[in-house]
Amino acid sequence: MPPEALPWRDRLIQVWEQYPAATDWHESFRLAALVRLDRRAERLPEWLTEARRARDLVGYDRHLHLAALAGWRPRPGDAPPHMGSAGVAQAWVRFWGKRYRTPDSGLEGLIATAALLHLAEAGWLPSGPSPERLREEFRRRVQQWPAFYHKGSVLRMVLGSVPAGSTTPEQQRQEIAAWLELTRKNVHWGKREAVWDMLTAWQREGVLECCGGSLAPDLARALEWEGYGDVLIAMAGYVPGLAEVRADPEAMRAIIARWEALSRSDNGRIRQAAWVARWNLRRAGVLTAEE
Repeated sequence: MPPEALPWRDRLIQVWEQYPAATDWHESFRLAALVRLDRRAERLPEWLTEARRARDLVGYDRHLHLAALAGWRPRPGDAPPHMGSAGVAQAWVRFWGKRYRTPDSGLEGLIATAALLHLAEAGWLPSGPSPERLREEFRRRVQQWPAFYHKGSVLRMVLGSVPAGSTTPEQQRQEIAAWLELTRKNVHWGKREAVWDMLTAWQREGVLECCGGSLAPDLARALEWEGYGDVLIAMAGYVPGLAEVRADPEAMRAIIARWEALSRSDNGRIRQAAWVARWNLRRAGVLTAEE
């Protein structure tokens, strides 16, 4: 994180700490923000207490609470639990490991896989599954999970916590291509929304530009048929880099034209997505002065 961003991060932490969470639902979203903003291992006792409290919740509230906490990633340089006295850290690893190993654990197992992926990539699982295996298994669990509307926010929260893998450019392109298979028309719209949300975040972070990949062709094709406003909102987060624009100008023109058409939709949610998308294309310098 650049130094000039640190005061804003600290201010966000302060605001979320004071957020009046009146329900378990609000508390889960408050925790989701805090575990991503404040990655210090010193806060693990607090997160572990919350994770254990989730066992007293049921159904959606339980899964949302666990999904929020699963987003915690150790900071680079934080000592793994096998190095020295770190009882709480070891308990954190055991908590997620137990849920990961539970047969037929469904959504809870998917959430635990994401939590363990974060720990494995930080070197906290020396004798556990590798990051590569967990990434592949996480994608497989998302693919196999039968999405339901009322659990959509859980899936978005989990996928939103997963950064792109720090592998070779070729492996990154393969991973992105595999995730794009979950944006096809025959996939439940709730999964399409969560996956587009994750992939456009990776794209904004420059991951695709670094590995020589592009979302433009797939985005152009999907815009021809996608009709769910929430999915389009996720797709609208696409902010292309200069390399992407130059690499596939035909797909870029198709994207611009389709968003322009959708900006005149009778559906307010679709219009909102289209105007967000057009603004992001304007930020990227893709739109001409006339457009």
